[in-house]
Amino acid sequence: VFLITDFIGKTNAWDSGKVRLLNEGQIREMHRNGIVFGSHTVSHLDMSKASAEQMKDELMRSKQVVDGLTSRVDTVFCYPYTRLNAQAKLLVKESGYFCAVSGDPLNLLDKNDIFEIPRVQVFPSTSLFGFWKKIQPWYPAWMRMVKEFKGK
Repeated sequence: VFLITDFIGKTNAWDSGKVRLLNEGQIREMHRNGIVFGSHTVSHLDMSKASAEQMKDELMRSKQVVDGLTSRVDTVFCYPYTRLNAQAKLLVKESGYFCAVSGDPLNLLDKNDIFEIPRVQVFPSTSLFGFWKKIQPWYPAWMRMVKEFKGK
């Protein structure tokens, strides 16, 4: 679970604004029961458009909060909106994150970069069938085909 640390205990402000987010007590309890938490910045910053100073600040502050809540030192980072660039990736690495995940599963078999690990996104609107489909080994190839069909 990737935390946007300034929104812990609040509601999602980047999509619908209606999804209640985990509070500190829930995070600590879930962590004690085996759930792993990572960082998703302080404010859900679009790192492909942010300055180096903004990124550094958000990365460090978010990591401190996540590390404090979980007592882990191998914190994983997830790029908000799945957007990144070379500078963002370098700053994530320099900020002491263990690795980072992006959001494009289409290149799943082509990636060997631990600071751009592809992931499949699951949203509150994802159905049980949609979730099942996304975790199938053929999903990246299927998504690639859909994208090509749509001409994107």
